[in-house]
Amino acid sequence: MTKRTVLFFAAALLVTAGLSQRSFRKGYVITASMDTLTGLVAKQPSVKASESCVFKYVGGNSKTTYYAGNIFGYGFTGDRFFQSRPILVKDPLYLATFLEVVVKGRLNLYRLGKDFFLEKDTSGLHQLKDEAKKLMIDGDDYQKKENQHIGVMNMFMHDCPDVTKLIEETKLTRKSLAKLVEKYHQCKGDKSVTYPGGKPWARAMLGVVGGGGLSQPHFGSSPGYEHLAGDFEVSKVPTGGLWFDFASPRISERISLYGEVSYLHGRYYLYSFNRLPTTIRINYVSLDLPQVKMPVGLRYHFGGAGIKPFIGLGVSSTFHPRGNFTWVQEVEANAIVSRSENAAVAERKNQIGWWGSVGVIKPIHRKFALVAEVRYERTNGIRPVSIETSSISSSISNFQVLFGVRLR
Repeated sequence: MTKRTVLFFAAALLVTAGLSQRSFRKGYVITASMDTLTGLVAKQPSVKASESCVFKYVGGNSKTTYYAGNIFGYGFTGDRFFQSRPILVKDPLYLATFLEVVVKGRLNLYRLGKDFFLEKDTSGLHQLKDEAKKLMIDGDDYQKKENQHIGVMNMFMHDCPDVTKLIEETKLTRKSLAKLVEKYHQCKGDKSVTYPGGKPWARAMLGVVGGGGLSQPHFGSSPGYEHLAGDFEVSKVPTGGLWFDFASPRISERISLYGEVSYLHGRYYLYSFNRLPTTIRINYVSLDLPQVKMPVGLRYHFGGAGIKPFIGLGVSSTFHPRGNFTWVQEVEANAIVSRSENAAVAERKNQIGWWGSVGVIKPIHRKFALVAEVRYERTNGIRPVSIETSSISSSISNFQVLFGVRLR
């Protein structure tokens, strides 16, 4: 692969990463008259998500932007829901804003960025604050938490003593507050709905991979290494290992960091015959090369339901636990055959290279998915680079068909 091709793939991945931030997901809009429109809703940064909603129908190109105050709310299928509510900016000024609904029921919990609000019946929105007050004692500055949120929560939940006992231990986080409000509804015997928390900042998945492929070494020509000239037989090699996939859905739902540790054992053979005026030279070269591979790179996942395709590109490191490189030469001259055995080539202890792949992922269970992938890899081979051998080039190419299982 040329440098220009590598740069092209890198640029393409960066562009698609940027475009993925404006991707559409299955969702809905609830109009002011409480009619529900189903289609696709644009994924936007949190600030934009609180101001507007971009909606389009499935298969359509026309987009409609709805602003807070014009509709009741919008949401993503099986995910977050936003409701339009007036927020006090500065008394008596209110601003219509899309608040993320965390828990809906007798007692509602809303979120706007890092701020949380409670609402019960017709009480209106009450922000949960924990501001620090500056104090000066003996000439030194101190900060004291005022814990205003504790008073607000006690006011709303005073009719459930078992729940109010937990208020002081509750943190101003989505998970902690949602758990408390859910306990309140359980105490009152009321139904409530807790919406998913959106996409996490980090997601790590593990899996196993196995398959097979074709592997072949290549050597450049150089005086003294004529026995390596020619095409080695293609080795059919099984492979297997473990892999991880790390992503940050809050940053991008499409781009992930992929890494793998796998093992394969290549056995490569070359036979060459050279007839000279007075001699005949026959070379038998055998390269026995176990390899531990560690490819790392980026994957771009295409959207869609059911089978989801992806492409990958990255670098790879290969380590050799041990190797056996044999060169047997038979020379026939004057009807006399002499035989010698030597090392075919000095061994490099590791290889580096690049790889590219295409594949698909098919969910089969709530926690598992099947992965199928076709991958090509090219490394810098097993010949060490030194001043004496700088003119000798080597490489190994691998073409693999892989299957795996991942924990979703």
